[in-house]
Amino acid sequence: MSWAGAAYIVWLAWKIATSPTKEDGLQAKPISFWASFALQFVNVKIILYGVTALSTFVLPQTQALSWVVGVSVLLAMIGTFGNVCWALAGHLFQRLFRQYGRQLNIVLALLLVYCAVRIFY
Repeated sequence: MSWAGAAYIVWLAWKIATSPTKEDGLQAKPISFWASFALQFVNVKIILYGVTALSTFVLPQTQALSWVVGVSVLLAMIGTFGNVCWALAGHLFQRLFRQYGRQLNIVLALLLVYCAVRIFY
């Protein structure tokens, strides 16, 4: 199974290293704010984050509705802050990734090859 996994990782590295970079005119149309907002309610990672945090840290301590609602609002604020940080980082790195797309693909492909080699050592 290790050989199959390593071969798949090397194949992914090859696909990344040889993939063409996107030109500015060929950009995909971004989804709207409301569509991305609606996606947050079906995102399994976010649902598991909330359920795990509440069931691990709040419900063993108290069953009071005010605490559960308060912590839920706090978790939503923390999640929103994380999303804003992620979007800001994407915006800041966007120009760098466009300018050095080919070099970035090669570096990431080499890191994948390194991971494939490390499976065996």
